[in-house]
Amino acid sequence: MHRVTAHSEADGGSYNVKVDDRMYTIDCYDDKSQEITTYITKRTITLADDMLGRHTRCFVATRYSGSGTDSSATEVVIKDAWSPAKHPPLEDPRDEIRLLRKIHDTFEDDTPDHIYPNMLVGGHVRLDQKDMSTIDTTDAIFNVAGVDRIDPPCDSDTKSAWKHQPLRAHRRIVMSPVGHSIKL
Repeated sequence: MHRVTAHSEADGGSYNVKVDDRMYTIDCYDDKSQEITTYITKRTITLADDMLGRHTRCFVATRYSGSGTDSSATEVVIKDAWSPAKHPPLEDPRDEIRLLRKIHDTFEDDTPDHIYPNMLVGGHVRLDQKDMSTIDTTDAIFNVAGVDRIDPPCDSDTKSAWKHQPLRAHRRIVMSPVGHSIKL
């Protein structure tokens, strides 16, 4: 079992599904409640294998307690991604977590089933070091490395130094229900 810790990660016949047989224990921090919920993965839907881009990974998981998983626990989908950020992460008006909360609050308890994902937990991954906690962003990673991140040049044809990286914020969203492929 592999542990993915940060405070705030073979479906036969499925379309475009990458499979990873490893199990992960993932701590998901919720920005609103400021609580951590732990999940254990059952399978990997999408596994990011590129160092650039959003590095999105998706897992099917169940809630984890200290004694293991609850056999009656509902399956959830965990989306773990490094989304582009044009503003400080908690103020970004395009933040997916903020938009899913707004949808939920609009419908309250009358959210139509299977129309919108039901977000159970949504938060920015936290980096804890030296008795300090910060949101995991590319700036935070560069700061730990003692290097300044530089926005990439506008000309996409220009090769740039490794320090030229866009600002990204590391987010985790736990949603239900888990969709299944439609077999024709």
